[in-house]
Amino acid sequence: MQVSAQQSDLQVAVAATDKLILLVNDNRPRLQTGANGTTGVFVEHGGPVALMPDDLAVVDDDEQVQAVLVNASVMLTRASSTLEQLVLTLPAQSPLQVLQSSPTALTLLGVAPADTYVLALSRLEYTNTANPPESHTRILTVTVHDGAWASWPLLRTIEVAAVNDAPRIEAATQHLDYVEDAPALRPLATASIVDPDSAVQSALKCVLANAKDTAESLRFTHALAANSATSSYAGLESTATYTAILRSLQYQHTSQNPTPGARMVLCTVTDGQGLNSNTVNLTITVVAVNDAPSVTIPDNVQLDYLEGSGPLALLPPDATVTFADPDHTRLQVQRERERERERERERRERE
Repeated sequence: MQVSAQQSDLQVAVAATDKLILLVNDNRPRLQTGANGTTGVFVEHGGPVALMPDDLAVVDDDEQVQAVLVNASVMLTRASSTLEQLVLTLPAQSPLQVLQSSPTALTLLGVAPADTYVLALSRLEYTNTANPPESHTRILTVTVHDGAWASWPLLRTIEVAAVNDAPRIEAATQHLDYVEDAPALRPLATASIVDPDSAVQSALKCVLANAKDTAESLRFTHALAANSATSSYAGLESTATYTAILRSLQYQHTSQNPTPGARMVLCTVTDGQGLNSNTVNLTITVVAVNDAPSVTIPDNVQLDYLEGSGPLALLPPDATVTFADPDHTRLQVQRERERERERERERRERE
């Protein structure tokens, strides 16, 4: 003789042999999919990633027709940043509501057929705006509830792949003037090198693209690069050190007669993985100044003037007089003309 009683979801059978047999009758709805547990890979800067497989279904053995659900819970674990987020945008006119308790946890609410929940869950996405994101595996847990029972969790994994971002040179100043005779100019004295992915850089180069005179120069004066007398440096150093080298860049023009006009300074930095930054393009406009001319005459020239004499030349004919003007040659031509007039007067007097 066998006596049976049903309690909860367990059917208890007691046989005449006094053996107790427990037969499990699992009434839980099931989230079912033939896909493996990996949702895919989120690539930094690559946009949101869909989290649910195309063959997702809800099965409930208690229901003779399609299962009816009352809620679904979605949670992301092992998230390392508040910049990670689950995103679910419901279809138009959906009877469900989304309650998002945190960026990585949300609940779907509403009495609706299982297919309505499947359609909503198919729009579940993951996004991460951290720069750079941490590259460990995240775990996604999804459960649905039919009003009496919650399903066993559906587990999915999300792999996150970081991408090496190029370093960036930030310079507020784009145009400067350099006036003749001015001290050396530091065109990037407030610039910065920014690299969210790497704490080290490997090279820095600045080029004076259109130098017009041999007397102009561009060089780093930082202690690490000062001996090179150039505007390039290579070697693994911290980003902060490379910023200091960049800020030490110096432009100078030592000519007293510079060619006026714009000069282009181009700078790039390379990170530890060989990726180049943006190119900073600076314009330095050289402004020439009109220098006063100078004249050099012999010292200690003694002259005697006799009463009644004619005009007295203040310098002897063989005296050397030098006119100088770094900006012009016209005065030298005028001096030659004066000497020619003097020789002509002397010739007439001898006649």
